[in-house]
Amino acid sequence: MGARTMPVLYLVNLGCAKNQVDLECMLGRLIPGGCTVAGSPRDADVLLVNTCAFIKPATDESSAVIRELSAAKRPGQKLVVTGCLPQRHGAGLGAAFPAVDRWVPLADEARIAGVVAEWFPLARGAGGARIRISPPHYAYLRIADGCDHRCAFCTIPGIRGAYRSVPFDAVVDEAKRLADEGVIELNLIAQDTGAYGRDLARAALLPRLVRTLAALDGIEWVRLQYLYPASVTDELLDTIAGNAHVCKYLDIPLQHVSDPVLKSMRRPGAAATRTLLDRIRARVPGAAIRTTFIVGYPAEDARAFDELRDFAAAFKFDRLGVFEYSAEPGTRAYALGDPVAKAEKARRRRVILEQQQRLSLELNKRFVGRTVMTIVDVAGRNGAATGRTQFDAPEADNCVRMSRCRDVKAGSIVPVTITRALPYDLVGAIAPGKKKR
Repeated sequence: MGARTMPVLYLVNLGCAKNQVDLECMLGRLIPGGCTVAGSPRDADVLLVNTCAFIKPATDESSAVIRELSAAKRPGQKLVVTGCLPQRHGAGLGAAFPAVDRWVPLADEARIAGVVAEWFPLARGAGGARIRISPPHYAYLRIADGCDHRCAFCTIPGIRGAYRSVPFDAVVDEAKRLADEGVIELNLIAQDTGAYGRDLARAALLPRLVRTLAALDGIEWVRLQYLYPASVTDELLDTIAGNAHVCKYLDIPLQHVSDPVLKSMRRPGAAATRTLLDRIRARVPGAAIRTTFIVGYPAEDARAFDELRDFAAAFKFDRLGVFEYSAEPGTRAYALGDPVAKAEKARRRRVILEQQQRLSLELNKRFVGRTVMTIVDVAGRNGAATGRTQFDAPEADNCVRMSRCRDVKAGSIVPVTITRALPYDLVGAIAPGKKKR
């Protein structure tokens, strides 16, 4: 490849938005030091894989990528694996993946520049603010890391540790920097976003933080993701309802609705769940509620599954995802075994998702004929574009397919009149004469 003064990176990021922020923080230490990024592993000096490993399918995906890059690795290339996989499964990984040159667990990611500098020259003293890999107009803003809940099925506390809020002023300063970079949509993330600040001030600071962020110059939308049910307070709901810059969107993983299952999971009970959902509908009319469920958990018998299916049908969640239960060593639920057959888990997941597809189409039809403000994510050259309403998070939810977009740029917010509803998308055209932002 010829001599280079500075190393070239090839990046693979796996997992959730929180993992993406981890990678962006590492890039903030590497790129100012002189690293550049290649689009192909063939052109790179360092193959950097940021992994996810919170359940077996994620571990399997991470392992497959490592094997693929190991097989293609050239002499002189370095393969570095970071993230949840080495954090959770550090012992023994070296024997399974001998081509990996360095394992960097979450706890050591701040030292990533030093790892690369062992092999290639980097500028000294460089690095700082994270370098984003998301589109310029939206960003994930991590306000905390770790988790103090002890859900029976979950590996996250063992991977990420205890809950740690980012100091209030540090969050606001980062949001200001993001706004200066052209970000207009902030997506707040943590393992439990709603608990923000309780370790700092013995009180939930999220409502105050949301109001502060929504008031920043340049910020149009603030979105809340990953809310634990018990953390959703009336003050937070009133903040969402009363501020035009806060998306009417709540992402609340409920996991199940059957009391025996929830008790075994060490989650809030069904009555609390129903009360919460009623409060949201009452205090934030028209809000989109996103949730996720787990099917095939050891305590989920046929009756419990039917209860889950029927509840999802009756409540009509705006957005819904389903995971098949994964028995994970180190969790409380692991001792319960894995009695539900894999094929039955898949069937239960399919039943819920097929039901949700029908419900989603029904819900989307409500928008036909309405004009909704839509953020443009991708602007095409042929007058078409795709974007999202305030009711849809990036990379996870529905999109709006737009026409008459020749003069529209990605990152603008435009009024779109909806002409057609699909199960997971809306179709429309920019409203002529309407105001754009």
